[in-house]
Amino acid sequence: MYLSTFLPDKSQVIAEVAKMPKAHQMAEPALFEAAVRTVQKIVMDKLQYEIHISVSDAVAQYEAVNGRYDALPGGEEGDRARDDYESGLDDIVETVFQEYEQGLSQNWLGTNTIDSQVWAEDGPQRLATSAAKEIWKTLTLDKTPAQILANAGIVATDFAALADAVQTAQTQQKELTNMADAIENVLVKIKMHVGTAFNVMAVYEDMETIFDDEDETLVQSAASRLGIDMNDVNTLQIAALEFEDPADDLTKKLTSVSAGPTPARAPRAPRTPKATAGEPAPGQLDGSVLEALKTCGVSETGMAEQLGVSRSTFVNYAKNKSAFVPDNDQTKLIRGELVARTNLLLQALATMDGTEAMAVS
Repeated sequence: MYLSTFLPDKSQVIAEVAKMPKAHQMAEPALFEAAVRTVQKIVMDKLQYEIHISVSDAVAQYEAVNGRYDALPGGEEGDRARDDYESGLDDIVETVFQEYEQGLSQNWLGTNTIDSQVWAEDGPQRLATSAAKEIWKTLTLDKTPAQILANAGIVATDFAALADAVQTAQTQQKELTNMADAIENVLVKIKMHVGTAFNVMAVYEDMETIFDDEDETLVQSAASRLGIDMNDVNTLQIAALEFEDPADDLTKKLTSVSAGPTPARAPRAPRTPKATAGEPAPGQLDGSVLEALKTCGVSETGMAEQLGVSRSTFVNYAKNKSAFVPDNDQTKLIRGELVARTNLLLQALATMDGTEAMAVS
């Protein structure tokens, strides 16, 4: 019997060790010991699972024929019945462990397959845990870490792969750290440019342009307003892969960035009319109108394209995070969509009620 029998994929061991903190700093003995601990966990988990299932199935089959232990009668007759029941069940348990005999000592078998008490609720799991520990102890007795790993099918060439995996993990971590530093530097530049009390929505909209707009001229304009160059833009665009909503997440991060003294800067006019506290901007369309269209099946992406804005901008309009003041063409487009869907619903309602539909225009 070999440990490799219970190790479905040795590459899992390599991957787990490579992820360990400071794995790249470990000397060979420490790597071997870390790998052994990983093998032990995987092997014992598999053994416990397999043995628990086998014992539980055997008990269930025995109970189907002989009834449950707790249903046996009491008194002297019950004592004899319990003795017979337990003896028969122990024979069944002994049969289950025949395939594991090479990994189980006679002492363990003698102690655990007699009066096994697997009829108890936790009996199968308790026996499986004990058996897994015994098999691990037997198969690793007096073996060095290298011998244990060899028994598990992990040889020198696998540790060469481990070294490569550790190096790759280390490189990836450095890249993540460097990227985090680069993002922080760009955010510091933005914070120094826009000031501490910056217009959050204005910065957000510029960030959104950087991440979502394909027009390079608009991206450059947004970058200029944020006080960064196109190299900084590239850094932010790469960073977008690490964030669910990069424009929103990085704008929020700006609030915690320390920028030092803020240079003098001319105030920037808002890109769209802004409302005073509690009041809509002049001509602003309430977001509930766009939400209603979404409810009626209008695609966010499709509608955003027709309106000439990005999908995330459309979502912000719908949630009233940004003031949406549509021009004449945008107003006609939205009204046309509303009318078309309203008439479809009115027709459906009339069909259902058996009445004549009253269309709107």
